[in-house]
Amino acid sequence: MEVISRDGTTAQIDPLRFCQWLLKEVQRRGVTIHQPATATAIIKDSEDVLRGVRISEGDDTQSETELPCSRLVITSGAWSPRVFSTLFPSSKARIPVSSLAGHSLLVRNPHHKSEELDKEVCHAVFATDTLGFSPEWFARLGGELYLAGLNSTNIPLPEVATDVQASAKAIEQLKQCAKAMMVNVPGRDMEILREGLCFRPVTSSGRPIVSRIPDEKLGGIRTKDERTGGVYIAAGHGAWGISHAPGTGLVLSELIEGREASTNIEALQLPT
Repeated sequence: MEVISRDGTTAQIDPLRFCQWLLKEVQRRGVTIHQPATATAIIKDSEDVLRGVRISEGDDTQSETELPCSRLVITSGAWSPRVFSTLFPSSKARIPVSSLAGHSLLVRNPHHKSEELDKEVCHAVFATDTLGFSPEWFARLGGELYLAGLNSTNIPLPEVATDVQASAKAIEQLKQCAKAMMVNVPGRDMEILREGLCFRPVTSSGRPIVSRIPDEKLGGIRTKDERTGGVYIAAGHGAWGISHAPGTGLVLSELIEGREASTNIEALQLPT
């Protein structure tokens, strides 16, 4: 066994709890959320300049709402290329983001004791491939163990995220892995909290794309100047989307407002 980090050198975040907190925080600050919703078309003025986006909300595809905007940000993960193609059907540009499907299992730590909550330490364990894949274990506060690492590039990306259905075969493989790697407590069965399948947005270079999309790639649509308009994209972070999200949000906001970025993102431009 090799120790790759020590106390004070790394940290772990729970994606679900982080996203729930983030949603509450942006709503507290006055952000309006349209969910579920589908972006269906760009709205332009008489001079073909972007002035809004049209969305359909819920399951009612016949009822649409127009949202005025001069700046548009596409951050739809593995679905970003589809969103771009839908909104800019005349564009010949390609968003080089594909999907990597990953199954996961969330189980209860059989050794967890609630009275020792404050003494718990979060751990991450990366194992070698002896079970058909390379398991990754993450121990979280509250007695949760997250098991992942069973990935595939062959599972088709569904139309929308709510259509995602985990493979029974893959989940069973994870369960057998959990049984093999956990030291079971006598008389206590493994408690499964959640079964999952997610599609991570990946790029061939391994680098995400955080960039303004040049107007010439918008298929005839123009935008206002850099400080008041533009179409932007942030996608392709792979398995590190949650951990890179705050920093990405920071430099993206600076990019949108025409300010100097806090870090050099030149290598994250949309490929020509």
